[in-house]
Amino acid sequence: MDDEEQQFKKLLEHEKKLIDSIDNSTGPNIYPIDVNNGFIIDKVPNDILNYISNYIASMDLMHPEDLPSNHYSLAGNIANQYIMPSDSIIDEYIFWLCSLYMDRFPTSKRAIYYANGIAKETKLTMNVYSLWINFMKKYEFNPPHTHSGRFSFVIWHKIPFELETEMRNSPSKRLDSNNLAGTFQFSYPNFTEQGIGLTNIRADKRYEGKICLFPAFLHHSVFPFYTSDEYRISVAGNVKFLNGE
Repeated sequence: MDDEEQQFKKLLEHEKKLIDSIDNSTGPNIYPIDVNNGFIIDKVPNDILNYISNYIASMDLMHPEDLPSNHYSLAGNIANQYIMPSDSIIDEYIFWLCSLYMDRFPTSKRAIYYANGIAKETKLTMNVYSLWINFMKKYEFNPPHTHSGRFSFVIWHKIPFELETEMRNSPSKRLDSNNLAGTFQFSYPNFTEQGIGLTNIRADKRYEGKICLFPAFLHHSVFPFYTSDEYRISVAGNVKFLNGE
């Protein structure tokens, strides 16, 4: 086995351990980026997955003109993006994740009170005010962007490729960490190194049924995939608080 294959094997083993730790956990996994910010990955409850599956099954993608488009509200270079109605089972779960995040990163909660001029004894009221579905085809992508609101999330409903196959068959075919085919990526200031820090979530089909919740101001992007003619389907949304935040 040459050095490139050995390094690739280590990368795949690292990614397997990461997803295994998520699959085998008894609660959400919290990943700090720094002392004040990070993101959460969790397994989505089955009732929410069923709600999403049933809604998607009801959509007639053969007649997209009849679906509520969200195309011009989003940054993605994606042809099929549609508004989705929320539901209390989604809202309550998302609010719980947001509360968990604010408990882990208290400065985020203080910032919400400060930005809105809210007295610190006031109970925060959350609202999932936008929810949509992305049907991403191969070669489509989401450029670096942020969202409105305070928190954002993505639920990976269907990812029609495996990491190893995707990396081996991407245009560069390189077998190291610089191959970002199909990757969900965060980017943020990193003043101790080269100015920009990057965190890659190599979300392949093993991430189906998982959610990632993160601050809406955190830049993120999604790189194109190349090995499947099926849709990569995700549900995304934003959360705001009192006073229009």
